[in-house]
Amino acid sequence: MNKDKAQARFLNRIANIDSPTRTYRPVTITSRRTVESAIQTLEKKTGNTIKRPKETMFPRSIAEPLASHFCTMIRPSVSKVSIAGSLRREHEHVHDIDILITPLNEAVRAMLTTQGNVLLEGKEKLSILYSLAGSQETEFEPNPNVQIDFRFIEPTSWGPAIQYFTGSWEHNVSLRRIAKRKGFMLNERGLWSSTGERIDTNTEGSIYTSLGLRWLPPRYREGYIGFGRTTLTQEERNEPKKRCPVCDHPLRESILNRHITETHRGMT
Repeated sequence: MNKDKAQARFLNRIANIDSPTRTYRPVTITSRRTVESAIQTLEKKTGNTIKRPKETMFPRSIAEPLASHFCTMIRPSVSKVSIAGSLRREHEHVHDIDILITPLNEAVRAMLTTQGNVLLEGKEKLSILYSLAGSQETEFEPNPNVQIDFRFIEPTSWGPAIQYFTGSWEHNVSLRRIAKRKGFMLNERGLWSSTGERIDTNTEGSIYTSLGLRWLPPRYREGYIGFGRTTLTQEERNEPKKRCPVCDHPLRESILNRHITETHRGMT
């Protein structure tokens, strides 16, 4: 409940920025209960029990070719299409597949609705349950289904969106905290000043550089950037600093190894 309230306050804050140059609007939050309701309806129609996306893990060897297949289908009809989420972060196992598309193409949307059972359909998002039945993989029988989320992005927000929907959640929280400390506001539609002026240049890299950070490859975007107390002792302030070899942040020598282990696990 506290998380929902915080999210509502954040969206309300964005909605009330008084700026004639604002080119974005708050995203509509769709409850996960809608997906659950759709799956329950499918279960009643088919008479089969369907595993929920969060209960199923698919190996990258299956998810990546499937995501690439859909990207290949979509690419000729749109300007840009990209894999996002944990699959872009190169996780070896994923719960679902995220694909970003720009601009919105109604013909593409209509085609995608025929590729599986529709779980959610809105202006900015389409979720389907794609069946892997008939594939050579038998590990997921008797109900080999994977949820695929297609998000339709405004062309003016492609860079921030690909960064945001790649994640991870902890990484995005860290970026928003850094933005807030600088007096900015960061969301999936852009990086904004307190007066509503767009700061980034609609590229993923510009989000990082505008915050004074070095761009990180998606596979290293796990965990929080930095950690610990916000108030330092005098001894800690005077402690020599070294730059992290991954994110280039200046950190105290005593916490550098811990930072690399917890924030960039899997690299070393």
